[in-house]
Amino acid sequence: MFHKWTRCGEYKIEQVKTDRGLRSYIRPVPDSGFIKYDFMDVHRKQGSRRMGENTIVPSLVNLDTSNEKAILNFVNQFGLLGLLPYNYLEPMLLELGTERKLIFIPERRGKNIADVSEVEREYLFALNGRNYTDLIHSVSEPLEEFKKAVLRFQDLNNHVSAVGLNRGIAVNDNGEWILEWSFDSLLSAAYFFLDECLLSNFWIGTCPRCSKYFLSSVKTQNYCSRRCDDAERKAKSRQALKERVIIRIT
Repeated sequence: MFHKWTRCGEYKIEQVKTDRGLRSYIRPVPDSGFIKYDFMDVHRKQGSRRMGENTIVPSLVNLDTSNEKAILNFVNQFGLLGLLPYNYLEPMLLELGTERKLIFIPERRGKNIADVSEVEREYLFALNGRNYTDLIHSVSEPLEEFKKAVLRFQDLNNHVSAVGLNRGIAVNDNGEWILEWSFDSLLSAAYFFLDECLLSNFWIGTCPRCSKYFLSSVKTQNYCSRRCDDAERKAKSRQALKERVIIRIT
C-alpha cells in the first residue's frame, strides 16, 4: 500500500517580484481546495504489461518544458513535483553557542544547509509555527527549477536511482496492520516507479508516429498507444490505395 499524495485543485503560472528579480512560479490557485490520491492511481495497474500514456512516468518523460500550457496540464493532473521536500528535510532547530535558529537540512547532495527564511523566499511560503507536512502541499515552485528537475528526469542516459522512499506500519480501513510505503515527493515516486518498471522487464521505446517515449513489457509493441497504432495503420492503408490507383492509371 502506498501513502496518498495531495495536490491543489488548480494551479497557475504567474510572475512574482522577489529579491532575485522578477521570477515565474507555478502557484496554487487560492481557494481551489485540495485533492488526495493514492500514488498507485497514477501508476500502471497491477499486473499490466503496458504503461498507460497518462500515468506519471510517461507523462513526465514526455512533458514539453518549453510549453507552459503543457506544464499546467501536468500539474493540474498530478500536482507539483514536491521540490521542497525533495530537496530538504523538515526544518530543525540549530544551536550555535547562544544563537538558536531554524534551518533546513539538505535531503540531496549538492544542496547546502539553508536558513528557513531563505527557503521560505524560494518557495513562497511562511512557516510561522505551522505543520510542515501540511504546508508542503500549498507552496509554490519556481518555474525554472521545475523545468530543470523534469529535464534531469528525462535524461534517461544518466538515470538517477529512486530516493526519498520510506516504509512503515499502518492500519487499513479493515483494522488490519499493513506495510505502507510513502514518498517525500511526487518526483521521488516517479523515480521509484521508473526503477520498478525497468527492473520488471519493461523497456523504453520511441513511438514512430508521434515520437513520444513509452514503456512496455510487450516485445511486439511498436507504438505508444492504440491511437497512434490505428492512425499509422490507416495511413499505410491510404498510401497503399493511392499506389494501386497510380498503377492502374499508368
